[in-house]
Amino acid sequence: MEPIINRTDASVSARQAPPSPSKVSEPTPTPPAPAQSSKINELAQKAAASAPDLRADEIERAKRLVADPNYPNDDILEKLAEGLMKSDDFRGAL
Repeated sequence: MEPIINRTDASVSARQAPPSPSKVSEPTPTPPAPAQSSKINELAQKAAASAPDLRADEIERAKRLVADPNYPNDDILEKLAEGLMKSDDFRGAL
């Protein structure tokens, strides 16, 4: 078997000459700089501190609903049943 030779003389047409390999370098992701990382951490801490984990108004609403003997009412139960019947997950379990 003959070795492959890259001919560069002008007598060989471009179709016959093997294509020259092109070096395409893909950009490598750079890790965030320490300054960026600390800014992201600071923003995350500010976001976590800005909103309380428990909302007092929702807790009071939940307490009222639990104390109401008519909750959930028939309308809510019907909507829940319709939603369950339309759900693929629920139908697959039957």
